[in-house]
Amino acid sequence: MKKSFSLLDRFASKPVASRQEAPDDVAALMREASAAQDRQDWAMAQRLWQEASERRPENINCWLQLGNMRNELAHYKLAITAFETARALDPQAAEPLAGIAGVHERAGDWNAALASWNQLVQLFEDPGRSVRPSDQEQQGHGFLHAALSASMAGQREFAMDIIVDATRRVPGFAELPGHLLMRARAVRQSDPERARALLRQCLERAPDEDAARFEFGSIALDHGKAREWAEAVDVVEAALVRRANDLSFLWLLADLRDRLREWSAVRVLSERMADLAAGEPRYLRRALDAALAMKDLVAARRIACTFTRTFPGEFIAVHELACAYEDAQELDRARLLFRFLRRKWPHSGWHEFRYIALTAARRSLAEADRLLRAAVARRGRDLELDRVYCDIAFRGGNFAEARRRLEWFISEHPDDEAAQLFLGYVIANTSSLAEAERHFLAMATRSFQAKGALVGLAHMAMRRREPLVVHERWASVVELYPDDTIGRVEYARSAYEIRDFDLALQICERQLRLLPSDVTMGEFYAWLLAAIGQFEPAWVYLKSLRRHTGPGWTILDLSLLSAAQTGRLDTEFDGILDSVPDSGTRRDGGRFYHAIRQLWSAHRPDLLHKLVDRATIEPRHLAWLSPYLRGHPGQPALAPAFHARVDAAWTRTRELVRGDTATRLRAASDAQIATLLDRPRHAFPTVHIVNKFEQTRGGSELHALDVGERLAGYTDVEFWAPEMPHPYFSAKLGVKAIEPGQGQVPHGGVLVIIGVYFNIVTWIRRARPKRVIFLYNTFEAPLLFERIQEVFEQTGVRSELLYCSDMMAREVDLPGFFEPSPVDIELFRPRGTPFPSGHRFTVGRHSRDVIEKHHGQDWKVYEAAAQAGGRSRLLGGTCMERVFPHTASIEFLPARPDGIVEFLQELDCYYYNTSTWIEPWGRVVIEAMACGLPVLVSESGGYAQAVEHGRTGLVFRTIDEAVELMRALIADPALRQRLGTEARRSVETLLGAPALARLVSFYLAQD
Repeated sequence: MKKSFSLLDRFASKPVASRQEAPDDVAALMREASAAQDRQDWAMAQRLWQEASERRPENINCWLQLGNMRNELAHYKLAITAFETARALDPQAAEPLAGIAGVHERAGDWNAALASWNQLVQLFEDPGRSVRPSDQEQQGHGFLHAALSASMAGQREFAMDIIVDATRRVPGFAELPGHLLMRARAVRQSDPERARALLRQCLERAPDEDAARFEFGSIALDHGKAREWAEAVDVVEAALVRRANDLSFLWLLADLRDRLREWSAVRVLSERMADLAAGEPRYLRRALDAALAMKDLVAARRIACTFTRTFPGEFIAVHELACAYEDAQELDRARLLFRFLRRKWPHSGWHEFRYIALTAARRSLAEADRLLRAAVARRGRDLELDRVYCDIAFRGGNFAEARRRLEWFISEHPDDEAAQLFLGYVIANTSSLAEAERHFLAMATRSFQAKGALVGLAHMAMRRREPLVVHERWASVVELYPDDTIGRVEYARSAYEIRDFDLALQICERQLRLLPSDVTMGEFYAWLLAAIGQFEPAWVYLKSLRRHTGPGWTILDLSLLSAAQTGRLDTEFDGILDSVPDSGTRRDGGRFYHAIRQLWSAHRPDLLHKLVDRATIEPRHLAWLSPYLRGHPGQPALAPAFHARVDAAWTRTRELVRGDTATRLRAASDAQIATLLDRPRHAFPTVHIVNKFEQTRGGSELHALDVGERLAGYTDVEFWAPEMPHPYFSAKLGVKAIEPGQGQVPHGGVLVIIGVYFNIVTWIRRARPKRVIFLYNTFEAPLLFERIQEVFEQTGVRSELLYCSDMMAREVDLPGFFEPSPVDIELFRPRGTPFPSGHRFTVGRHSRDVIEKHHGQDWKVYEAAAQAGGRSRLLGGTCMERVFPHTASIEFLPARPDGIVEFLQELDCYYYNTSTWIEPWGRVVIEAMACGLPVLVSESGGYAQAVEHGRTGLVFRTIDEAVELMRALIADPALRQRLGTEARRSVETLLGAPALARLVSFYLAQD
């Protein structure tokens, strides 16, 4: 919203000395009118000035103010009549002519305004006119307005001629702030920086010149960037002291805040404007847009309700809110709103289809089909209905039915490429990756290598976990479609996966040189730099990226990570907080969790309160935060109401978790456990183990198989995947894909869900489990809390929890049972023969080959071993070859899935430390202890509970401590022997028959 803000509003409204004072009753009326004018109640002010002018028609001030009020109300003809009356009362007064010219300005009739201002200027040249004290100032302002009108009428050269003439004829004209303002307006298009400089001079001379402040903000909008927008905000806000209720200023300030992505401020300003102009819908619309931009769905809902009440019959705000709920995955709320809109807008097929699709996702496919049949009966068949018919089967989790419907759809619409693509992914979920690949290959062949088909092939290779194939396929996408940003990012990512770091960097840098504004590639480039240990370049790049992109969760996470790794957290933390988005959905709660984890990994919980204070996420989405806040009571207090609401959300989840079974079994004796398990096989419930089963060597998958093997001696065990598992698991181990529409669900018994990062809503109600057990073994607290709630809502069952370590139990503070990741202690056992002569002391470790599993200062420990004549072997350490300085006697070996026992049995000592990753448990440490190795490990990690310092291993806090402890181990073979022996004994206790029997009893216990 822009208007040509008057150079001097006060000029047209300045009172004229009246020849006759008003009587007391009229004076009171005039004071009342002035008060209405001050509060911008123009209608009331007009009525009062009208009455005053009727009672004192000879009072020129009454007619001038009446003209001003009519002008504000856009009653232009009546305003001119009032000013003409005032002019007739005093033909030599300048104010009536200025008022008439102002009406023409307000109406946008710049030629008429120019004529009126010229009349005013000529008035001062009349030799018969008596000189008045304000003449010089008013003449100067008349010239300024005349120049403005000429400029707005397109006569820019004439406007400058007027300015030159005024400078010659009016003493001191060049010093007038308005003169500087006019010069700024004259050059704003050709030289905006010069215009801003002139306006700064103007404001130095006349800080109250609000027209200059308005112009400064307008120029920043049209020609500025972030720095200029921020400066303009300060300039325009200073005028609000006088213009608190001026809609033009408020709208301009909202525009500037909008450019800076300061959505919260935009919302507040827009709601303020909506209060001032209750009959104008655009202000509430803007407030809603700002609330949605910051994903503050609580505010958005409140504003949408206000909008609907204020403008009955207008439901666009409800539509936008429904879409926002769907984007935020709050599907139940979205569904109800789409149902409301479907009733209010029966002509809108789109809203009806959204309602049907969400019914399939949150209720059932059968109910969605019933609604769709009713829509067909009402509307008849069309392409969109056919498309919805396929989509709802997929959304309902019935992939086999989705495939049948898609095949029918394609037979009806053979040229629909989107349906062909969709079918390929459905085939992958219902049949096999190989068949899906054949589908995409055939599609690529007949479509002359369409991008969608090539991307589908790349995705299939990604699901197979074939890095080289993935890389080649993304290379094909990029070569054929060089402008595809996502494809280029995935190409760089695939280069990283095959350990070609130089190529990955080259891909990113080449793209960013061509398109510096590519935010997706920019964020990935920052991640890549951090992932390969280049934290200093990552920090430098992120600092520039933050300036150009504004707040964002990815930038926040990477900034916290890089600052922690480069020692900048204390000095840069306040600046990093500017990256926290103004958003508040459940999904944002999950992203915020990862920012909290970054501080935890950096061992800086003292900064947690500042990060929480900055976030705008609804407390109901932060139940997982309660243990973090309670765990550090020494921090500065957060708002009590916020803390209480977070605690209340945690309490609601706590009520949905049962811990009685865990408590009972912890207290039971070994004899009682043996009795519980000494029952016939048919007396125990079937155990259904659910996992994604997508990585053949994934830790979660191996854990699921270990649990199944342990339980198979007592009861029937079935393995399930929420979608088609990796071919290895389905072919070799009989893992079945869950297909609720086909009755293929884990029915009844005990449902063990290993991992909380996949959808369960579409099938768990049909499963009707007696018990539901979640294994919490990765840092995903928001998802765990969400799944617990979903289980209760869908089945009425209170979940039970297993924790892979005490650390994970403390993180969520919900009742549960400890289950260490199983290690085969018969396979992992000490070396049976002495080392051969000439054996060098060897320290080693094994892990995935990623930097986060190592620490950038670990080389100091390996250097200490080398100085004593030893060597270091890092299995899964090739990622550190470019990070560590050149250190003698380090072997950087690629990770491998087999030969781990033999690797460990060649070591004298096992060392383990991580950096940005905190191990939930650390199975690799337990494997080393089972092999009778003395372990030297960081205190950060779940495994630390299994290592008693000085008895079963050595635990350090700092790298310097680790170096000294390593030297002690090298110098004292007896110490190594003692620690290794005790380590083996402790693992036998931890994973021995009695402990495993107690754990098995937890799975098989019945009420």
